[in-house]
This record gives sequence, structure tokens and C-alpha cells, in this order.
Amino acid sequence: MDLKNYTNEYEESNSEEEMLWKLLYPKTAQTTFFLEIFNATLSSFGCVGNIFIMVIISQWKNLSSGAAFMASLALADLQSIVFDGFVYELFPLSGFNLTLINRWLCAILNYVSNLTTSVSIWVTALFSVDKCLAVLFPFKYKELGKPKICIIATIFANIFLAIVLSPALFVFDLNVEKNECSVSNFEFVSRFFYFKIRMPITIAAISILPISVVLICTVTTLFKLRLNMRKRRNQRESSQANVSARDRLDKEITRQMLAVCILFCVLKVSGSVIYKLNYGSEMNTVYEQAVFNLRDKINSILTTMLNGCNLFLYLIFGRKFRADFKRLFWKSENE
Repeated sequence: MDLKNYTNEYEESNSEEEMLWKLLYPKTAQTTFFLEIFNATLSSFGCVGNIFIMVIISQWKNLSSGAAFMASLALADLQSIVFDGFVYELFPLSGFNLTLINRWLCAILNYVSNLTTSVSIWVTALFSVDKCLAVLFPFKYKELGKPKICIIATIFANIFLAIVLSPALFVFDLNVEKNECSVSNFEFVSRFFYFKIRMPITIAAISILPISVVLICTVTTLFKLRLNMRKRRNQRESSQANVSARDRLDKEITRQMLAVCILFCVLKVSGSVIYKLNYGSEMNTVYEQAVFNLRDKINSILTTMLNGCNLFLYLIFGRKFRADFKRLFWKSENE
């Protein structure tokens, strides 16, 4: 298909429903457009941030599984941002929507977008498990906490999520009359199964379960760290300098875990609520369609923040990471 002709067709063939809600609710339409611009900009910063994370960690020596999970999470976040921020936000703003080229791209791109976002969520959960095990079993962790653990766990997470999200390949279809890519094909998967059975399973798999894992592991890690700090204070024979250094390190890890846990849970809970409100019921009025689009853009921003904020958390709460980040620019300026 000729790109110029496709772009012209896209600009001239907006659905009547979309034009109607934009005309009836102009303020909502303006807000939605502003959120699209903001999300595309946020995605750009998120991409750069995740690249920086991978570059910094690649310079570390003797990587543990925890460091490998940091790099794996950055890669998963980068992939998610590329699809959610660029394919679904930036490209349509420029007048080109890949999901509207044909039904196959419509289904595949939606499937891959959901998969990359879900993988990012689960890598975060696995990273919290890794840090929890490192605190609970420090000696065993030094022996077994290798990067291959991260690789194996990430592969299993990808396979599991690919199976759970596979119905999207069959229900997403291109509606030529409405000029949109949406859940509209129930030839192979019934409407009842998709909305009443698949929906709760998906919410549990990509929201409830990983959030629970992060919460449990983080609370356990914090509790164990505090116990360790108390024990070290009571050890009079230890060097005071060593105790202070270890205390500072424990506090640094505690702050990092608190920040990651709170932000992850707040964004994921908010996103899950919006997702349930949007896709748990059908749109029957123009007003419902306007609200749907507004909620969808807000949810996209929450997802982008979830995938693009780790660099700032590492810089704020991680002394070593902050030093390596500064050193990266210092070396660049002196080369």
C-alpha cells in the first residue's frame, strides 16, 4: 500500500462516532489531544532513560541476578514504551496509524503491545523476588544469584504471558466502516469468553498477582533489613565505621525499595481500575465513548510513567548508580 495514499485515506475517513463525540464534547477532545502529546513526549524521555540504565549496568563487573534484572527490566520497559508511546501515540498524531493498515497488523500490534507491557510488569515482580531472597538468604544468594537466573525467569514469564494474552490475536480486527482497530471479531473466541472469562484472568495475571508479589516481597525485605540494622547496632565488637557504612547502604536499599513499591502499586492499581472501567462494559452512548477515550489516554500515561521512571528512582535513591551516571558523562566529556 502506498504510504501517501494511506495517510490521505486515514485523515479523510475518521469514524462518525469519533467525530460526533469530539463535536459534542470539545473540551474532552482537547484534553485527550493534550494527553496524547504529553504521553509521546514522556515516552521519548523514557526511552532515553532506559537506554542509560542498560549502558550503566553493562559497565558493571561480576553481575548478580539482581543487576541482571535491572537491565532486563530496562529492556522490557524500552520495548513497552516503543509500542505504547510511539506506535499508539506518536505515529497517529502524525497522521499514520500502523494498526489501520490491515487486520493482521491490527491484531499483532495490539497483542505485542499488551505482551511487552505485561512482561515489564512481571520482570518488576521478579526483581522484587530476587532482592527479597538476597536479604533473606544472603550466603545462598552469593552462591546462586547469577545472571542466568534472570534469563530463565524472564523466558518463563514471556511464555506464560504469551499464552494468557493469546486471545487478543483472534478478537482484534479492523473495522473498515468505523476506521478503527478494536475488539470486534468473535468468530473464533466468543464474546462471553473474552469479556467474562478472559478479562478476570488477564487482570489477575498482569495486575493482581504481580502487585501482590511486589507488596509481599517488599514488606518482607524491609522487615528483614530493619532486623539486620538492629543486630548490627548491638554488635559492639564491630567497627563503628563499618557499621555506619552498612547502615547507610541498608537505608539506601530501603529507600529504593519503598519508592519502587509505592510508585509501582499506585500506578498499577490506578491503571487496573481504569482498564476495568473501560473494557468491562460496552459503549452505548456518545458520552461513554468520550469518557472511554479520555480514560484510555490517562491509562496510557500511567503505563508510560511505570515504564519510564526507573532512571529517576535510581538516581534519587541510589548513590552508586548516581555516581556511575555522573561518571558516564564525565568520561564522555573528557574523551
